[in-house]
Amino acid sequence: MVQKENMEQEDISQENISKVQKALDNKKFKYRTIRGISEETEIPLEQVQDIIHFHLEGVVRSRYRNQFEEQLFTNRKKLSKSSPFRKFGAALINRAD
Repeated sequence: MVQKENMEQEDISQENISKVQKALDNKKFKYRTIRGISEETEIPLEQVQDIIHFHLEGVVRSRYRNQFEEQLFTNRKKLSKSSPFRKFGAALINRAD
């Protein structure tokens, strides 16, 4: 099982990592779903999920979900523009709210 995960991670291109980062940085959205990033970048859902979890730094998962119960993600750069109280709370639990 570990070998399969390593093989899948090796197949992820730097180009796809950059596309996912760009989608997270998109100013039209404060938070993004895996599905939304996948649709924007045309990268399969599983690969977007692997990129977010294993290849990008500074990605933060919200403790909230959207109306379809999908996890929401953002980056620390966007959170740094939030209020100081929100940043402090997010730092305590290492999640965005």
